[in-house]
Amino acid sequence: MIIIPISGGLGNQLFQYAFCIELENYISKIYTTDYFIKRDYAHNGYELKDVFNIHLRTNFCIDLLMRLIRKMLIFKHWYIVKIMFFLLKLTGVHFYEENERFKLDFTVFAKRGRINILLGYWQSEYFFEKSMDKVRTVFCFNPTLLSLKTQEALYRITHTQSVSIHIRRGDYLNEKHKNTTGSVCTLKYYNLAIDLITDKVVNPFFYVFSDDIQWCKENINIPNVEFISWNNKEDSWQDMFLMSACQHNIIANSSFSWWGAWLNRNKDKIVIAPAGYIYLYNENIHTVPSNWIKLEIGK
Repeated sequence: MIIIPISGGLGNQLFQYAFCIELENYISKIYTTDYFIKRDYAHNGYELKDVFNIHLRTNFCIDLLMRLIRKMLIFKHWYIVKIMFFLLKLTGVHFYEENERFKLDFTVFAKRGRINILLGYWQSEYFFEKSMDKVRTVFCFNPTLLSLKTQEALYRITHTQSVSIHIRRGDYLNEKHKNTTGSVCTLKYYNLAIDLITDKVVNPFFYVFSDDIQWCKENINIPNVEFISWNNKEDSWQDMFLMSACQHNIIANSSFSWWGAWLNRNKDKIVIAPAGYIYLYNENIHTVPSNWIKLEIGK
């Protein structure tokens, strides 16, 4: 049995579920749980059900186990936590983290009596490389759920040489996020990306998506621009949909805009991403796909 706890916002939930799809190539007993999301009150809760009609494969016993693990993870005395994890292992519960992906033996997961809990966000194509077509099929937006305002924006996007620009600020401005996100992408990064797109695309029209639209309006001084500002909270997924509908994408170091670009079906798309997007544990795993253009986030 494999259990993948779903956590984080929509972008990270997509990475985790894409990994589930990949694992189905090797083993059938894969379960998911949103217990961590419900208890941490993170972002907009479990969004895959409302956006993609993806239902959790869980049960009461799994949620009970997640409750125990969450209490262990937030426990302050690390030596006691190590003992508790060791005792769980003796009962057949095994833990794997994102940096251990290379060591996983899928035949081990099928052994009778084993419960395998995979902790991580799995933020790379590497973790669903054999299932990309299926992932695109499963992560198909439902246009009938779009608001009228978003539908009108979609029409404009599909009738221009549209380029999405995602600017993530908010919590990324906090010092504590620098180790995992590389901090916020600078104005220098966006200006370089805009110049590059302008050189490669005839008459580009830019659509700006951000959690700080006012800052964008004050600092992004380019012609042919529209600021998308109305999709908030449980409607924020509509921004990802609009990004995926653009011809080209300039993304932030954010899983949200990563998926907006990845789900873009334009075969000739240009995607510009931060070179220091997110620091994974192994240099052989790249969060940014090889055919995307990488720019330094600047200082």
